[in-house]
Amino acid sequence: MLGFFLLPIAGTRLIILILSIVLAILSLSLSIYEYRRLPGAQNPLSWILLCLAILAAMMGAHWLRGEKQYPDYTVLSEAETYYGWVRVVDQASTGIRWLMSDSSTIGAEDLKSGLGLLGYQRVVGLLPWFNLEGKSALLIGLGSGHLINTFSNFDIKTDSIEIDPAVVEAAEKYFNFNPTGQVIVGDARYQVKKLEKKYNFIVHDCFTGGAEPIHMLSLEMIRELKANLASGGILALNFVGFTVEEDRKPVQSVARTLDQVFTNRRTFVSSPNAKFNDFIFIVSDNKLLIDDNGANQQIIAWLKQREVLIKGRNAPIITDDFNPMETLQMAKAEYYRNILIKRVGSDILFR
Repeated sequence: MLGFFLLPIAGTRLIILILSIVLAILSLSLSIYEYRRLPGAQNPLSWILLCLAILAAMMGAHWLRGEKQYPDYTVLSEAETYYGWVRVVDQASTGIRWLMSDSSTIGAEDLKSGLGLLGYQRVVGLLPWFNLEGKSALLIGLGSGHLINTFSNFDIKTDSIEIDPAVVEAAEKYFNFNPTGQVIVGDARYQVKKLEKKYNFIVHDCFTGGAEPIHMLSLEMIRELKANLASGGILALNFVGFTVEEDRKPVQSVARTLDQVFTNRRTFVSSPNAKFNDFIFIVSDNKLLIDDNGANQQIIAWLKQREVLIKGRNAPIITDDFNPMETLQMAKAEYYRNILIKRVGSDILFR
């Protein structure tokens, strides 16, 4: 329990270092105690050795706390909280600003244009076209906040729920995030129960560690989200997974779980023909259509290129009582980590 208080104050490196020093001092003290009991023991030498060991430990602490240099990267911010190690990193060679939580990227921005670069956000950013009269939204999982900025172009006011306060701070300071509604810091399973308003759109965008938090994908959670939708409201859920048939079981489980709650579903991917993809599930009890008014033919064509058919088949329904996603997501988490190492580099991901 003490770790929950110390982690956001000192971070894991300093805590481990202090514990190591304490253990070293205890070990040396015991050695000196035993040494003094030996015939002809030289007590001054023992104390000299102890002082040298403490000095070496202090020098090591100074070295570990020093800023590590990463070629091609500039670390603008880093914070360690209860939930992860949050950093904002500029990559000079690509012109990208990354928002990282532990060893996952939860936000990316083009340094020149300030636009978000995560592929699935282009699909979710078109969600208002399914209901141009909708003016309220809830975003679960803030990331860099680019989706809220996009929704503001449709005059949509968006509330958000983000579990990590360091992510909120980073989004506001480094990613041009302009809140248009309430920003709630806390666990969504708890905070959703406290909501007192209903929304035209809810976006479920929780991702870290190469996978989605499994308790956020259960049937019970989806029902709670539906209860916070206005009549005819739309839920969009982003889920990372494989497109090849033999590895689709996690994606199919999410699809089948959503189908237990909503009448209509359309599924899109961020990158057509890619083996590993963002699956954007858009569900509602109303028909999911974009009115063909001649002005959005390009949008309709673009989405059709990315629409896929996902059937739940015999995949397990995810519930709080039976949730196999921890095991089902292992393969994709490992695959995602390898992609990230190639894209961002291991030097900045791990230290």
